[in-house]
Amino acid sequence: MMDGSEARLLLATLLQPYREAGYRQLRHMVGRSEIVEASGLSGARYRLECFVSRAPARARTLTVSGIASEVGSRRWLPNQVAVGFEIGSDGSIH
Repeated sequence: MMDGSEARLLLATLLQPYREAGYRQLRHMVGRSEIVEASGLSGARYRLECFVSRAPARARTLTVSGIASEVGSRRWLPNQVAVGFEIGSDGSIH
């Protein structure tokens, strides 16, 4: 079974460079995604996906989202953990 805390920690690490990049850099990444596999401290393997999109109904806000799922899960629909943040053109992070 997936360890949600471990998955959130891995996602936070993956998303940190996106937080540091700022709005100007991220706006050029809209529509792109990054997919990596990583191991948690427990040895469990995770598939991590991060993507940047425009926030609906907000003209100058971007959403950065990350989703983690356990690699090798035998479930038809594996458990997933999602985290993310919004960044405004003024650099504010929500």
